[in-house]
Amino acid sequence: MGCTSELSYKGQQFLTQLFEKYDRDKDGMLNPTELKNVFSCCPRIPWHNLRYTVPTNEKGYLTLQGWMCRWTLMTLLDLQETSAYLAYLGYNFLENDTQKSAFHVTRDKKVDIAKKQSSRNVYQCHIIGPRTCGKTSICRSFLGIAHKKIKPHSHERGDGNSPENTCCINTVHVYGQEKYLILKEIPITRVSDPLQPHEVNCDVACLVYDVAASRSFEYIARIYIKYFAESHIPVLIVGTKGDALIMRQEYILQPEVFCNKYQLLAPQIFNIRENKHDVFVKLATMAAFPQFQAAWVLFSKRRHLKHFASMAGENSSWWKAGIGVAAATIMGFVLIKMLNVQRK
Repeated sequence: MGCTSELSYKGQQFLTQLFEKYDRDKDGMLNPTELKNVFSCCPRIPWHNLRYTVPTNEKGYLTLQGWMCRWTLMTLLDLQETSAYLAYLGYNFLENDTQKSAFHVTRDKKVDIAKKQSSRNVYQCHIIGPRTCGKTSICRSFLGIAHKKIKPHSHERGDGNSPENTCCINTVHVYGQEKYLILKEIPITRVSDPLQPHEVNCDVACLVYDVAASRSFEYIARIYIKYFAESHIPVLIVGTKGDALIMRQEYILQPEVFCNKYQLLAPQIFNIRENKHDVFVKLATMAAFPQFQAAWVLFSKRRHLKHFASMAGENSSWWKAGIGVAAATIMGFVLIKMLNVQRK
């Protein structure tokens, strides 16, 4: 992933005004008739299956948030088509300007990695895990519809569907700033199936396993070692079905030990009924600030050091002194990193 395309302020402003213009009943949503009216001057309505792609109301009507999310997704995946539809809809029809002013091209991701922070507003997260581990449940939960009966995806590898049909997008706040996070399921049936470059390249990866299935973690552990251990891509490991009995995994390392070995955040246990939004905030934050993964790990280790010091006993003063120095060093490192981020 190098440079990407996003909507500019002008583009967002035009689309917001367009939404308000066609929201005839002023209920803050576009019903099917209103949506059809928006694209009456276009060859066709470019979107389908909105309910499982962007935020909608309980009837599947498009909210303003969902409307902006859908345009953001199309801009990222197909800039040429987005530009064409903006022309149909009259973008800058009365101004001496082109569709280019509706977009913003981000800097190369290599620069983001070098500077250890990103100026982007749109991030891609790939959801990878064995079949039936709960990838779709996570995506639906992201859209706030996980409590309803989940229908299986119609797409599988090689079905020829648009890439947009395998994604869902919503907004997440990262340190007070609104970001767009795109979750894309990678439908793989066997760990022996190789991942293609476009299935690996993303801003953050979410490796998912079923805590109630004893062989589930082995799948993502092998995926991580093979594709992500030597990459610059932040990784979050998520255990689904957190309301079930947590099984011991039949793998050489248990999930917590594995994450500690590879300096990853501890596994996040996800219960679909709780709609754990903090998982999505972590994913978006890791995408925007790749170096924060290391900082979080160091902070977690500091807490374990404090716990170990309390176990050492009141008379073990040399243990306390050594652990205090280590903790201070770690926190100093984290603070320096955070200050550098704020100055750049």
